[in-house]
Amino acid sequence: MKKQAVIFDLDGVLIDSEPLYFRWRQKQFRETGVTPAHFSLAETAGVADDAFWLQAFPTDAALRQRQRAMFEAAVAAQPVPFPSILKPGVAAALAWLRGHGFQLALASAGAMPDLQRFVAECDLRFDRIISGVDLPANKPDPLIYRTALAALGLSAAACLAIEDSAVGIAAAKGAGLETWAVRPTGYALDQRAADRVIAGVFELPRLLGEGGE
Repeated sequence: MKKQAVIFDLDGVLIDSEPLYFRWRQKQFRETGVTPAHFSLAETAGVADDAFWLQAFPTDAALRQRQRAMFEAAVAAQPVPFPSILKPGVAAALAWLRGHGFQLALASAGAMPDLQRFVAECDLRFDRIISGVDLPANKPDPLIYRTALAALGLSAAACLAIEDSAVGIAAAKGAGLETWAVRPTGYALDQRAADRVIAGVFELPRLLGEGGE
């Protein structure tokens, strides 16, 4: 079935944010002298905030709360510089997709204010924006993709999901979507469950254009 919409994850797909978040957290943990239980890019990429802090400090709720509050305060004081980490070719690819009749949706595990700031600062446009934080269950639960499909008014077969992490891929596949994974640069992720692995969003015009899929 010809695709009518593309649904994008944000972190690691449209912006190169995973290494940035990792460095910021790594610096905080080093300066405060704590050792998280699970903390690597492979373990944390695509993981929603609630799940990240729980897996980092699974047995000490007070420590978990302090570390999270400290990190959120630091990010609020120095927000993520979205335009500087926008991946190459993203704006051109989205413009091409829109010009060729595709609906575009953003389905991220992140909070809605951050998603709206990303869209505004990078001057991008999506038909629908879905935040996993606003739903009863975040990724890897497929609810975020089912919500996106309902908002777009399309079937899973009519949509393509672009993800990167195992968590995001599981969410998209769980909702029945064909899922392509953006290959990370400088670190590894388990992308075996994806239907296809691509170098970046910049490839979409070629792959979905004349003679493409």
